[in-house]
Amino acid sequence: MKIKLDITKKVTETLDTSGISSLITYIDIPLYRDVCNDLKFNLFHFTLNLDNEIISVLNKKDNPKFHNLNEDIILLIKQAHVKFGKIKGMDVAMFGTNKKPFESCYQTWPYNLDKKDEIYEIYGFSINLPYGGMVLNIVSNNPVTVTFELNECELYTEYLAFSNRTSQLNALMDTPLPRKGQSFIIKN
Repeated sequence: MKIKLDITKKVTETLDTSGISSLITYIDIPLYRDVCNDLKFNLFHFTLNLDNEIISVLNKKDNPKFHNLNEDIILLIKQAHVKFGKIKGMDVAMFGTNKKPFESCYQTWPYNLDKKDEIYEIYGFSINLPYGGMVLNIVSNNPVTVTFELNECELYTEYLAFSNRTSQLNALMDTPLPRKGQSFIIKN
């Protein structure tokens, strides 16, 4: 079952990619010249913060997995597709880690800020660049959605079980070999 959530105006609050839970998030994003015309990318291993609006949408899916949801439950998403559509602009910072240091680099898709603009921040490691961290600052006023399959999410009511799973997922992705990205196999 495919689940699509509108996270417009609350991307940074909803997609917990900051690593605060010690779960390492990975980003598969094509950074090409016309990225502002149709920004979409895949995220791997992040938590989705549950608020009343998202809980209500998930409860309507009529799936036993989502019964009795509350804000204390941890919803781990193993893979999801994020779609911004046309954006105003973006800044990307890439940096090395202590395992594989390299010079930081920056890329900007120019924009002018207005008071009504929304700026979203997403953190993670590049799926295509081993040990390369990324910070995306995205400027957009258009709808933003996150889509994932039901079998790609796990619910945790206890932090210890979540912490153990976090360790497993982090170890699974911790390889010095480049992995095949999926940037150009994006499905709508």
